[in-house]
Amino acid sequence: MDSILFIVVIQILSFFLFEIIEKSLNMASVIDSAVFAELTGVSQVHIDQKSNILEGCCKMCGVCCADSSNVYDVVLPKGIRYQVKEHSGSCARCWCNPNHELMLGLKTFDGKKHGDKDILNILKPFKCCCPAICSCCMKEIAITHNDRPVGFVQQPQCGGCFTPRLNMYDKANGAQIGIVTGPGCCMGGCCASEFAVNDMQNKPLATIKRLGIGDNGVRRALTTDADRYQVDFTNQDEALNTKLTVLSTTLMLDYMFFEGETNCSFNCCVCPPYIACKLCDMYCCGATLPCKIRCFVPVEEAAKAAVL
Repeated sequence: MDSILFIVVIQILSFFLFEIIEKSLNMASVIDSAVFAELTGVSQVHIDQKSNILEGCCKMCGVCCADSSNVYDVVLPKGIRYQVKEHSGSCARCWCNPNHELMLGLKTFDGKKHGDKDILNILKPFKCCCPAICSCCMKEIAITHNDRPVGFVQQPQCGGCFTPRLNMYDKANGAQIGIVTGPGCCMGGCCASEFAVNDMQNKPLATIKRLGIGDNGVRRALTTDADRYQVDFTNQDEALNTKLTVLSTTLMLDYMFFEGETNCSFNCCVCPPYIACKLCDMYCCGATLPCKIRCFVPVEEAAKAAVL
């Protein structure tokens, strides 16, 4: 009887000890606040994608597979403080861009010198470009800091139908902390696009704005796929994990809707050749369909006129 009682007491103590350890691990700060001290008290962040002239020229000529790894500057009111670099395979970018698998690494950056290691990692697995009707087509990202989960963002089934939607979680299979909704039906092109980020009580957390031709300039807007984003937080003292999840969501939106091709391109591989200008992207159930205007170059008529 004493041995049975002893075993029961040991099991109860073990259970409570396990609970205490688990709570202490959860209470331990997942995020090193000193590393992200620059984000504390900041209400506005700009994300500036670096433009690649060679890539832009190739894509303007219809060579969409000529894609280099992306680099983003995270600009705070005091200047550039972080930089994000894409780590992915060249073949994956060539054949599957922008749906390819990749890892984004964020480092501290003062405009000249990078930090020693990534302080934030964003994993985007490969997902099919079809409508988000099953898990293999529902885009997602997992955000980690020091190999510990910071956040998780995923498309819901059907992706919000005619309005883009993303669900934000504190971790994979965790509690939902917010909802991202985009402009109805049409977005992209040379126009600005705005996404609202709300918490589960439908209170605004932040606004993500992809800047248009008025902010980027004509050359950059038409001849490259390098975009600029402005993120405005409703509360400048928002929790760090929420801010990092929102900023990571901004990068996810870039790959989902604004990456892959330039807004203006010239296709000389067909007869007659044509110039295409993208007006916008039509959105439906997690997939996009570009809406373009094509201006054909009358090569044959010009040749006949030259002969005459």
